[in-house]
Amino acid sequence: MKARLFDEFSRIMRASERDILKAIKMVRFDLRCPACGSREVVRIGYVDRGSFRVQRFQCKRCGKTFTELEGTPFKGIHDPKAFVAVAYLRLRAGLKESTIARLLRMPYPTVKRLSMRVYKHRDFMEQILDQLLKVHKIFLILV
Repeated sequence: MKARLFDEFSRIMRASERDILKAIKMVRFDLRCPACGSREVVRIGYVDRGSFRVQRFQCKRCGKTFTELEGTPFKGIHDPKAFVAVAYLRLRAGLKESTIARLLRMPYPTVKRLSMRVYKHRDFMEQILDQLLKVHKIFLILV
């Protein structure tokens, strides 16, 4: 059990921010305008988020602009890898926030805030973890 958790956590931590963004795209099938619900959207460029870029869209119906992270728990997250790590350690390993804070060397209030967001969007985060583990399992088989 511990060996499996350690193996899975190692694979999660090897995931890049691009891998996480790909997992979000796979889990989030339907892209709609958050303001009016229209599916008529056009790509209008990217927003640089450090080591990866997030696609921006504009609604043809109402004109609102938004990113592909809109409507997901990742909107506003500065460190997606840390968010995924907290999600794994809370949902799969069942660790307390204080333990996670020590393990990841993060401030407890930050871990608490991320943990609350993980639980609020538990189903979505479980699907993200499944996608990341599936992708990295295939990669390890190929290597």
